Amino acid sequence: MNKLSQITNVLKRTFFPSERRRIRAEKLLAEFMSTCCIQAEDASRVGFREAYDAYCNWCRRSTNEPLRKRAFAELMERRFRRERSGGHIYFSGLSLS
Repeated sequence: MNKLSQITNVLKRTFFPSERRRIRAEKLLAEFMSTCCIQAEDASRVGFREAYDAYCNWCRRSTNEPLRKRAFAELMERRFRRERSGGHIYFSGLSLS
């Protein structure tokens, strides 16, 4: 097993201790994305804090328990390219509706 695979496995166990929780988290995020986000082909980007706040607000309205920030970030990074600029983190190719 290479080093990257080992790190990935540790991250999965840390943020999603069970496969069942990970699948639920991915489904919840997909529902948020389809309801509140637009995947853009242009140079659109959304700040991490803005995206996470929108996600938490959506969770409250839909009576779901929000993911922790690190778990949210991990799942978002699987879908979007992460950028750093001026000390802030952004997700490229995404806008909030």
